[in-house]
Formats: sequence, C-alpha cells, structure tokens
Amino acid sequence: MRKTNSIKAAIADKNLSGTLPVFASLMRGNLSDNTPFSKDYSDFNFSYANQAQYTESNDVNSRFNFNFSNTKKNNSASSFIKFNGNSSNFDFQFYVTPSISYRRLIDDAQGKLSKSYITALPFATNYMVDVNRVIRHRSAAGYEIGLSLGYNLNPKLALRSGFQFNMLEYDIDAYVHPVESATIALVSRSSSSDILNTVTGFRNTAGSSPIVLKNRYYEISLPIGIDWRPVNEKFSWGIAASIQPTYTFDKEPFIITSNFKNYADGSQLMRNWNFNTSFETYLGYNTGKYRWQIGPQIRYQLMPTMTNYYPIKEYLFDYGIKIGLTRSLK
Repeated sequence: MRKTNSIKAAIADKNLSGTLPVFASLMRGNLSDNTPFSKDYSDFNFSYANQAQYTESNDVNSRFNFNFSNTKKNNSASSFIKFNGNSSNFDFQFYVTPSISYRRLIDDAQGKLSKSYITALPFATNYMVDVNRVIRHRSAAGYEIGLSLGYNLNPKLALRSGFQFNMLEYDIDAYVHPVESATIALVSRSSSSDILNTVTGFRNTAGSSPIVLKNRYYEISLPIGIDWRPVNEKFSWGIAASIQPTYTFDKEPFIITSNFKNYADGSQLMRNWNFNTSFETYLGYNTGKYRWQIGPQIRYQLMPTMTNYYPIKEYLFDYGIKIGLTRSLK
C-alpha cells in the first residue's frame, strides 16, 4: 500500500539534519503495552521534513520528523534545591534547639587583685586563690529559636543568615545574708586599681539560709554562616558553622566580689554587644520541597560577658540538639 511504502522509504532515508524520521503511526509500536505514553517516560522532538520528502507525499505523517526515545526520565534530583522540574537557589529554615548552658571563668589578674582583699574569713591568708574552686556554679537548661534564609551556591554548599533568639542561664549556690557593703576591684589602665563599692544581701560562704541565684541571659543575634552537605540525597549529612553578632538585653547578672565572699549586681559592668560562634553537624531527610534535620550543636561566646575592667572573664557556652525544617523556595 502507498502508506506502507512511504513509511519504509522514510525509515531508509534520513533527513537533512541526520535525524531518523519516526512517524506518528510507528510511535505506539515502539512502546510496550505496559509503558504509558507521557512526557514523564519519553523525550521527543519533531521538525518539518526536508523538501524532497514534502514533495513526494501529501501524507501528514511524512511531513514531520519525530525524534523519539522511550526512556524514562529521571526526575529525582540529588540536590535538595531541585523539585517539580524547577530549581531554586533560596531556601527558608526554622529551627529550635533545647540546650544546656554553662560558663567558663578565667581570672586575668591570677588572683593578684583578690589577695589584697582576703584578709579574714572565709579564707586563710595563705590560700591559693582560684576562682573556679571557691565558687559553686551549676549548668542549667536553655533554648534557641531561629529563622534563616539560605542561598545555595551549589547542591552541597549554602550561605545562610537570619534572626535568632537565645536564652542561657546557670545556677549559683549562695546564701541569704543581711545587706552589707561589698567591694569589687577593677583592672585599671593606671598603676593603681579602681574600686567599685556596692551593697548585697547574698554571700558565697555557708552559715545562713541557702538560695539558688540564676544568672540568666536573653540574647538576639544575626547569624551569618555556611552550610556544607557532603551527602545530599534522600538522606543527607551536613556540617554548619556561623559567626553571630549578639545583643544582650534584660541584664541582671550576679558577679563575685574581690574577696570571693559576696555576690553582687554586675549589670553596670556587662557588655551590650558581643560575638558568638556556633558549630553543628546533622542528619537530614529530604522530602520534595522540605528537609528535616537533627543533630548536635555547640555555641561559644567569643568576648567576656563583662567589660575588660572586671578581672574575672566569663565566657558563656551551650550545647544542645538542633531540630530544623528547611523549605526550598521557587
């Protein structure tokens, strides 16, 4: 028949572009009975036949060349940022981190300022001054909540920044005492030391009613960091780090006095601005537009809580489990 002859002739002869013409009447023949005919399973293009083919036949099938491949498309992307055939360089993340908070104390004056004030109880004059041995502090629970916007440089590397709130605290074992005067020796730029006189109703020594004081800090920060995912398939593994300019508000810390005898209000010596850094590793599970992740995180304060005039340097830190949900943006 004429149609059959046209089909055989077209198969035997390629068009000008070198593409094997496959007619509409043969397209179904290339598919198995169980294979659906859709763009999810097939890649195909078509073009007008060359001039010779056009003049030989008026059959519609012979006027078009079809490039047809019966190969299922792979829509699963190894990158989290690709979905539904589109890709986005941005994602949005919400996270919360239950944590345990504590502090690190360093006496820059190495007890030299304190020794001059330890002339009576509770310590003997030959006592070797070590602030970490004469106070009783305990870690306490804190938390972190944040939002961030990420920019994916490639499927495995992202830059991230956002807004974060932290609450940190630790407990101080102290004792209630009638209000009395207290002295805090400060580091001075001159040869002599400056003195801050204050009053307090709390002691570091036993002999009165015990009480637990809480050094609690509320902070807001703007984390700027990097997120690297060496493994980023259905299951992912990542490492992230950030630097965090931080503002501390609602400040009412207790600090130890120079003779290690009392705890006094240290709010007037506290910094408003500080820097923190964080490091974390996590396991993630990618589900389309979303990635769930969980992993340990540690956060450390880079500058002392108090100004440089206070000789005992306090560095806050906390460690916890960070739980996050990231959504890719179109």
